[in-house]
Amino acid sequence: MKLPSTRTLAAAALGAAALATLAACTQSQDSGAASEAVQSNQIQAHYQAVQPPYAATGVSEYRSNLNAAEATQTLGINTTSFFFNLGQAAPFFSCPSHGGAVPNMAQLTNPDQIQPDPNQTAGSVVIGNMDPNGVYSPVSSSGTYVMCVNSAGQEYLVYWEGDVLQVNGNAAWDPSLNGGKGGVRVTGAPQMPVCRIGQYHGKPATLCTK
Repeated sequence: MKLPSTRTLAAAALGAAALATLAACTQSQDSGAASEAVQSNQIQAHYQAVQPPYAATGVSEYRSNLNAAEATQTLGINTTSFFFNLGQAAPFFSCPSHGGAVPNMAQLTNPDQIQPDPNQTAGSVVIGNMDPNGVYSPVSSSGTYVMCVNSAGQEYLVYWEGDVLQVNGNAAWDPSLNGGKGGVRVTGAPQMPVCRIGQYHGKPATLCTK
């Protein structure tokens, strides 16, 4: 009887190993998908069982406050902004302003994008996504943009990397407050958005106006 050559045995062994590896990878992928499905079902079940807390009236003050904050940003509600230097009590600059202050880490686009993984035949990787100005937002920053308004009602953009305090309405720095240390005094009626529950494109939504 003719015995198989060493080369033939080696090729057979490699083929078996490849099949075993392929089976293991397929099993691992199936197991990962099943695990993700289980986790997704658990999250959904938890959300259905534990709804966000509301008052007896069915209203959440927390959600209402967040709606007011986001509506202030979106609608350009009249605000007053104060700019502070580190270690100084009084602001070095203030201005009437429109809308909310914008951290310079904010992006108009999604900060991440999904691309095919170049090292695998299947799968994907998450990489950074630049903003429309062609650059990437910083990972961390203390910079803030404020849309100030001059006496003629014209807007101008101010950028500052220190602390910014903003009030919905007219306000001024009063050095007599806080035992002579100074503080912000609201000098007029608050400027707040008016929000109500309504319909948007046929679906329930929170609708806000100035």
